[in-house]
Amino acid sequence: MTATTISPSTFPLFSSLAFELRTKILEESLPSEFPPALYFYKEGCWHPRIFTKSDPGYSDKVSENVSTEDLNRKLEFRHDLLDNITVRMPLLFVNHEARKITLTWARNRGIETCGDTLFPRLSLPFNPIRDILYVSANRWDDLFDEPYQRSIKDDMIGLNHRIFNEVKRLAVPKSMLGVFFAMDTFNELSDYYRIEEIENEDEELYLLSKDVAQYLTPGFIANSPSIREIRPVLAVKG
Repeated sequence: MTATTISPSTFPLFSSLAFELRTKILEESLPSEFPPALYFYKEGCWHPRIFTKSDPGYSDKVSENVSTEDLNRKLEFRHDLLDNITVRMPLLFVNHEARKITLTWARNRGIETCGDTLFPRLSLPFNPIRDILYVSANRWDDLFDEPYQRSIKDDMIGLNHRIFNEVKRLAVPKSMLGVFFAMDTFNELSDYYRIEEIENEDEELYLLSKDVAQYLTPGFIANSPSIREIRPVLAVKG
């Protein structure tokens, strides 16, 4: 009878390897990128400021009627003020060496560390190129109304300004489709968000939802009949 070989699930001699080799192995076990994640829309992210030359969207044009300052006064959606998501990284709790390597890796990628020193947590900020802003049905009116309400506060009255928003993708509950998404809705929304409806029914829309499901809170998932009820329906225009 031929003996069956079972591969061990652990590698007890790992600590005997050279430090450089251990470091390389641990670094290679860390993700090189993150899948798109859903971040919850919240109020308080619209803020006015004067853009400088180092800012994307800065304009150096000038005319007799409009000053450079007026051209660069923006009402900006500050996506950096959205609540971060927690990144699960088991390597943090292997040993001191693995933790040090993981924390260095996180700092180099703009991942924030929170919690106490014994049980740190990694917190990932919103990336407008990669991530999706999720708007629940009860926050839909806020999505429209907040930038307008901010533009008529005392510090903005009588001042020329433009809109600057780097968010490129929105997600809404599937139940909102056909109810909220009339053409006039898109026309109004385009005043503040550079978006257009995705027409096709490609399965990739659902696959994207599956990828980000791991980042949703347990409470949110428990209250949803199906993770497929959340789907990206809007994408960047142009």
